Amino acid sequence: MAMQGAESSLTSSQSRVMVVDRGRDFDDMRARLTAWLEGRMPDATRLVLSSFSHPVGAGISNETILFEAEWQEGGKPVRQSYVLRFHPGAHQMFLDPGFERQIALIRVLNTGGFPAPRILWEEHDPAVLGGAFFVMERVTGRVPVSHPVYNLSGWLFDAPVAMRRTVWEDAMAKMAAIHRFDMALLPFLERPDYGGFGPGDGFSEEYAYWKAAYAWSSGGREVPMLERAYDWLDANMPAAYETGLAWGDARIGNMIFGEDGRVRVVLDWEQASLAGGLHDLAWWLVMDAMFSTGIGVARLDGLGTRDETIALWKELTGRSTDALLWHEVFACARGATLVTRQCWLNARPAPGANPNNNLFTRHLAGAMGWDAPADIDC
Repeated sequence: MAMQGAESSLTSSQSRVMVVDRGRDFDDMRARLTAWLEGRMPDATRLVLSSFSHPVGAGISNETILFEAEWQEGGKPVRQSYVLRFHPGAHQMFLDPGFERQIALIRVLNTGGFPAPRILWEEHDPAVLGGAFFVMERVTGRVPVSHPVYNLSGWLFDAPVAMRRTVWEDAMAKMAAIHRFDMALLPFLERPDYGGFGPGDGFSEEYAYWKAAYAWSSGGREVPMLERAYDWLDANMPAAYETGLAWGDARIGNMIFGEDGRVRVVLDWEQASLAGGLHDLAWWLVMDAMFSTGIGVARLDGLGTRDETIALWKELTGRSTDALLWHEVFACARGATLVTRQCWLNARPAPGANPNNNLFTRHLAGAMGWDAPADIDC
């Protein structure tokens, strides 16, 4: 299925899309967080926190705050950069925010040597800062941002073709490594409460979860394109499928790269599941197309084509792509479900940017030969 038609780094300055801002009083936060950290850094003296800011272009689902810390330790000055990430609370994009699951997964990935962000501390008592949160080390590097899209400007646009190839190949290698991760270490990612075909069937559990998420996101109101998509998915359920770790938001915009073009860290694990590797490959292909042909621009030379991406993933994982069409339709349904939720939260439907008519549904209609979607309100 040739699909025809975007968060970025916690450190990128190239994007101009602001993330969730709860209007926090940073002076009050500084005082509260300083006292909290002093209790977790027994060897630190003269702790001073500064430079609180919201990142630019890091997504809309969780409130994220960057800050700097300086202290004395062993008679020597120390300075570190950190990322503070909050539970979304009432402003949740996902039916199940999976906050604790996200923390548990990142810690398992850290233990296994995978380049996920390193969580240093976590707090589940909302009395400390007004909501549960965790603190991570801040990783510097470069990200192929989506605003402005990396196919039109930015460091990847300016990079030599050979560098872009390195970026793509290493990104694919990291994604394939996710799909080879030991599923036995991840029982906490199971979602039996949403249904599925049987215990431990992460694929069907994730599908049941997203159908429930659609009903929740739309407030029970039918969205014609999503009704058609989920009807098609029900009728064309793969006869055979694999389960296993899926990243959930698989794209190069959720990776930080070093000067050598290799991945330094893989970000954003809140959509992780046990739905299997095709779940990620399909999302990767859909997002890749949407950020290029989907918005009328050419993919950068050096980045793998659709066929190259599929071939390399098969080589790296040894897995079949027979059910890829189904997973790509599912990827579009997931994306449109998130658009539906965002529209409901913001109450700002617009032509071409509403639950029924958006990048995902237009992408899906063009690929499947369906009629172009019409605009509807939230």
